[in-house]
Amino acid sequence: MPDELESRVSALETRVEEVAADASAARHLAAARDRDLADLTIKVDANRRAISALGVQTTENEPARTWRTRSGLMLSMDGDSRSEDRR
Repeated sequence: MPDELESRVSALETRVEEVAADASAARHLAAARDRDLADLTIKVDANRRAISALGVQTTENEPARTWRTRSGLMLSMDGDSRSEDRR
């Protein structure tokens, strides 16, 4: 019986070491994910500011709010598109 107990304790110790290694890897992955999300948040905020600035710049510099595509389709900022006005 003592041999059986010794082998069971040894197996349990091995398993505890594996679980500790898994927990360490999980903490590492979670920290990396947090850094990735923080970086992504910074990039999204920068893109929002750039897009907002472009919108302001476009509004200030472009009084016309209608454009003609290469195929002749007229597009406007209010979402209206007219295909009958082709040249």
